[in-house]
Amino acid sequence: MFNSAVELFDRFCEGFVDRNLEKVIGVFRDDAKFLAPVISEMSGKKTLTDFFERELPNIENYRIQKLATWEREDETVIEWKNNYRDKRTGISHQVGGVTIVRINNGLVQEMREYCNVPSQ
Repeated sequence: MFNSAVELFDRFCEGFVDRNLEKVIGVFRDDAKFLAPVISEMSGKKTLTDFFERELPNIENYRIQKLATWEREDETVIEWKNNYRDKRTGISHQVGGVTIVRINNGLVQEMREYCNVPSQ
């Protein structure tokens, strides 16, 4: 079954794999919200662009595996685990978590991530 929230999540993650800011940002509406551990809620595509523009160069060898997806009314929940290397520290991490995606008119309106945050 086609699920546009899962497709948008996949494109978002492909942006990290490809280290491509346009792919990462291209899934969000102009008024989108993003929330993840350790960062405050961010609103607006400009704010998200500024954040990912700073963070994306610090991530290398990013890989992600989707473990499961659930749909509930207007939200899609995706369980995943990823691996990446933080260029700032040289440390490789494996992180497990879930992302909740709400879409509006074919783009992400809100993305909330819950995960085990690696220690630095």
